[in-house]
Amino acid sequence: MSMDYEFIADIETWGSANQMLDLITLKNGKILMITEHALVAYESRAAFEAGAAEGVLHLAAPAKPAS
Repeated sequence: MSMDYEFIADIETWGSANQMLDLITLKNGKILMITEHALVAYESRAAFEAGAAEGVLHLAAPAKPAS
């Protein structure tokens, strides 16, 4: 089933032995990368491929259960 989104053009999941990430392409061409540790914004696909982040929001590590 295909869904239409207001702002999202495409969603991809990438993975390697070290890390998984979701890559969201917005209809305006910007890229949002979501990992376990951060949400990273890129101006374009070219900026993503060059590693030129526009902004980074570091996500807090999950709390360890009390012993």
